[in-house]
Amino acid sequence: MTSNLDHKKKGSKLNWLIGIFISFLAAGGGIAALLEYKDSSGKDRDADFNQRVNAWNNFSPESLELGVQYKELLANAPFDLEKGAMTTGKVNRTSDLVFECWPQAKESLKALKGLSWSDQGAMNFEKITYRKIRDAKYSSPKHPKNGRFLLFLDHKSNVPGKNHVFFVKTAAGNIAKVQIVGYKSDPNPQVCRSMKIKYEVFPIVRDPPKPKR
Repeated sequence: MTSNLDHKKKGSKLNWLIGIFISFLAAGGGIAALLEYKDSSGKDRDADFNQRVNAWNNFSPESLELGVQYKELLANAPFDLEKGAMTTGKVNRTSDLVFECWPQAKESLKALKGLSWSDQGAMNFEKITYRKIRDAKYSSPKHPKNGRFLLFLDHKSNVPGKNHVFFVKTAAGNIAKVQIVGYKSDPNPQVCRSMKIKYEVFPIVRDPPKPKR
């Protein structure tokens, strides 16, 4: 009788120990699952934050309605960057640039009404960000000899070439990136060349609030 009681007590104690061990394992699994969940949630939050920061870093408003445009600037024809329009020989209130030419001699790109600009040199047009255009240092220096507002003035053999970029603040208060694509010569050497450009115009806006965790 005593032997049976002892055996039952030992069995009960063993079951109790097994129960505690199983509970411990279950608790450990629960803790592990909880830690795994927290780690996963943290990674998701970090990924979301990084995505928002990346979007903020690459912030850009929509360019104006015309988007990226190509244009052939004829000599002495004032050009409106917003409208993509030229007015032969006549400057109006919205004109921004005019390509000037003296056949077999010099060429220039003139900013009208003393508009400001920034000479950036040869660049990849697609990689120029909005902030780079907006935050550039603009100025409108006059040419020392003729006192006009010129982005460049040089002999046609030495003018800025393909991929050269200027940032321009337009008469309408916007900003533009303007890239020289090339020049087109006329069969008649007494006729001015034309300048081919690629450009895009943006409104000037403030940055949105920077993301916070």
